[in-house]
Amino acid sequence: QPGEPILMLSSLKAMDGNNSSKQMDRAGHANHHIFPSMYMISRADIDVFKDDVHMCLGHRGNAEHHDAGGCADTWQAASTVDEDTVKVFEQTGIFLLACRHGMILTCAEMLRSGELYYPLATINKLISVHGNDQAIGSDIRCSLTATLAASLIGPKAKDANVQLVVNAFHGHAHNCMCQLQYHPLYLPGTGLEDFKTCERVFSSSNATAMLICHASHFHYVQYLELHFNQWDVDKYAELSTIISANTVDLDAYRMLHPNENLDFESWVAEELAYLRVVESEPKQDALRVTYVEELEQLAKLKCDFV
Repeated sequence: QPGEPILMLSSLKAMDGNNSSKQMDRAGHANHHIFPSMYMISRADIDVFKDDVHMCLGHRGNAEHHDAGGCADTWQAASTVDEDTVKVFEQTGIFLLACRHGMILTCAEMLRSGELYYPLATINKLISVHGNDQAIGSDIRCSLTATLAASLIGPKAKDANVQLVVNAFHGHAHNCMCQLQYHPLYLPGTGLEDFKTCERVFSSSNATAMLICHASHFHYVQYLELHFNQWDVDKYAELSTIISANTVDLDAYRMLHPNENLDFESWVAEELAYLRVVESEPKQDALRVTYVEELEQLAKLKCDFV
């Protein structure tokens, strides 16, 4: 709106996969009707990225996506699902994108696989509809950054200034350097957002699992569509309460701390700079430890020969 300050991040989103919303293979195979969904990303739009995850990740990326802390090796998307699950189920789950208020934006059916390339299709859809400066929370932000940079939409995502962050819950399991750069606690513009919106949605949508497991694909999508639509209606009704409550909390804090001016950004920058310097153990310290270990070994050998 005119006169309003420009936001550092235009909006905050969260995305994640869920394996509860499965559909049995060949269930309702006689029904070939297609339910017109407002949420589902088409299979054609998803299949565009099916080869991206099989490439050597990061080979087409540049140095700015290099994970110096090694976090990407620890946090990976589930590339496959159990072989027996693939044989039994056609849809092995859904991959969701939701805004910070809890309203659902897109949903992708995971077909005989884990999460794999669904984040790429979701990000592509988000950029196309909502534009630049989107912040997206993901459990696997570290490895997803390299995947995104090496994908077909790498340049598009870079031009759109897409910001990937780790969510607050999984974020504390990442190493310190990763947290200081990508944990929402330290990022300007994220506020109190924890980026765990999808888990709250799944806690409700899991109730549809018993209904859709043996349903036809038409009714599989229909049940999810009706559930998500009602969820959005409920969340829309709660918007004013959420915004009002957050504003009251902020005003109360400012009244209690009127002169507080904490320089969090410089503190984070100083800590990150220190961690980068001590990322590898100083050679002198390593030699001291080796020297002590050799002395202990020498003392042990002397005792054996006495």
